[in-house]
Amino acid sequence: MMKRMLGIMCLAAVAATSAQAQEGTITGTVVDGSGKPLEGASVATIWLEGRPAGGATTDADGKFTLQTRTSSRAVAVLVMDEDCKRGVVSRYDPGSFDEERTLELKRLVKVHGKFTSTRLGEAPSWTNVYANLMPERIRVGRYSSREAEFSFLLPPGDYQFHMYGTDVKKQYILRSIEGNEGVIDLGTIDLDATEIAKMYGKRPPVWTVTDARAVDKKIQLSAYKGKYVLLEFWGYW
Repeated sequence: MMKRMLGIMCLAAVAATSAQAQEGTITGTVVDGSGKPLEGASVATIWLEGRPAGGATTDADGKFTLQTRTSSRAVAVLVMDEDCKRGVVSRYDPGSFDEERTLELKRLVKVHGKFTSTRLGEAPSWTNVYANLMPERIRVGRYSSREAEFSFLLPPGDYQFHMYGTDVKKQYILRSIEGNEGVIDLGTIDLDATEIAKMYGKRPPVWTVTDARAVDKKIQLSAYKGKYVLLEFWGYW
């Protein structure tokens, strides 16, 4: 009976997921500044380290067809020409996926920077930055690095840069990008250490148990002095 119930629950979960996320099609035409259709432009909903993640390429008439996952949230299409000098970003609501648009390329702007952590005394060993189109914070780019740096090519628009990494707290930077800026250097960004990282090499703080099986709630960590203690942490993002 229990197995049957679990099977029904799994089927219900799959059905709910299918209802929330379905395949959708976005079509359009990419043109240059003079209105001429552009062949060979890359079109994708997200770019990873400067490269399109899947996506499509425009044909000789500048047309593209892009398959994407629809949901209750809007998505954005980021387009770049073959030389990665011009591009455009266009936002689509779930109800406007079938609306064929003409997308005109503008000059791309390079946004880059580096990371350090004064509190850690060194740069983070790994960092990750998401470029989100505002105001809905639609993710259009990602840059992961073990060199504590990031670099994006982005068309004009309003963006949020969501930054985080190993042993450091997340940080956000809001930035409006104009097509005539060329290069935006955000400099060296100082990321604060996480609370756990601040405790490296130090004595553990005084802990009090709030809820545990077969353990008195008034007990403290010091009661286990001289014994092995296993601490299991759970987290999510």
